[in-house]
Amino acid sequence: MCNLFVNTLISNRLTDEVFYNRNDVHYHGRRLNHKHKDMYRLRFNLGRGDNYQKWQVKNMVSGNVTYFDPASFTIMANGVRLVNSKNTAAKIHQGANKTVCAYVLCNSLAAVNKGTFSEIGRGEQLSYNPKVRPHWAGADGSDIDDQSYDRVITTDRRIFIAL
Repeated sequence: MCNLFVNTLISNRLTDEVFYNRNDVHYHGRRLNHKHKDMYRLRFNLGRGDNYQKWQVKNMVSGNVTYFDPASFTIMANGVRLVNSKNTAAKIHQGANKTVCAYVLCNSLAAVNKGTFSEIGRGEQLSYNPKVRPHWAGADGSDIDDQSYDRVITTDRRIFIAL
C-alpha cells in the first residue's frame, strides 16, 4: 500500500484502492492553497530499478512520487492534458538517449485494483514513443500534444480516452 500523507488519500485496505482529489488537498493536516491547476503528473517509468515499467504518479504540490504496477492496478485520471517537451522529443527521435520528456497532467486520479473500471468504455488509444514519433499520437498517428480530455484510463502499459 502506498504511504502518502499529502492530499486526501482514501484507502480501502481490502482492495488497495487509492484516490487522489485536487479539491481537498492537505499537507500534515493543514489545508493547502495551491496554484497548480493540474495536481498530478502521470507517466510510464522506463528508468532502471525496482519501479521499471510501472506507472509513476507525482503530486505536483508536495513532490511525493508513488508507483503502480500495471499488472495489478488500473489508473483513471480526470481533467487531463498531454504534455510533451518538443525539443527533447525531437533529439530523441533523431537518436539521442531517452529521457523524460512527456507525461499526463491531471486534476485528480484513482488507482484501483485491475478490473474495477471494467464498466468504463475505452475509446481511442493514445501513445507516446519519441523514437517512433516525437509527439503524443492518437490511433491514426496524428499529433495530439497539449490536447485535453475529461478522462483517460490505463490498461496494462497502454492509455486510452475513457468513454
